Amino acid sequence: MRRPPKVPLLLFAEDDDEDWLLIKDTFDACQSSNRLERVKDGVELMRRLRDSAKEPPSLILLDLKMPMKNGHEALAEIRADDSLRHIPVVIMTASKSEADIFASYYNGANSYIAKPVEEDHLRTMRRYWGDVVKLPAKAVGT
Repeated sequence: MRRPPKVPLLLFAEDDDEDWLLIKDTFDACQSSNRLERVKDGVELMRRLRDSAKEPPSLILLDLKMPMKNGHEALAEIRADDSLRHIPVVIMTASKSEADIFASYYNGANSYIAKPVEEDHLRTMRRYWGDVVKLPAKAVGT
């Protein structure tokens, strides 16, 4: 018997409760089949990613301006870790700084979205990353 395809898990590193509610409500309104999970800072993100008992996410959406460990530091750790580097990372942050944009792409971000994000943009992003793009289920060879 064929197994049903696994529903992608999207992991959001977002410390702002209002931004998180907007994101979650938009995904819910889209009747997204994606599963959403949230962490509130970079330390919690890295702990979650390295927890072998938990399913790895298909996509990470990462805020740059977070407490304890910022998004730049977390992105560098993700890209330096052979067991995590395959996971696509979308930066979703309030910064429109050219330095932040350049550093994010230079350090391996797959996309950069500046907040505030309009609902239509969130819907487009959800469709693109949820329906169009093929995301890895896990690292090759694991």
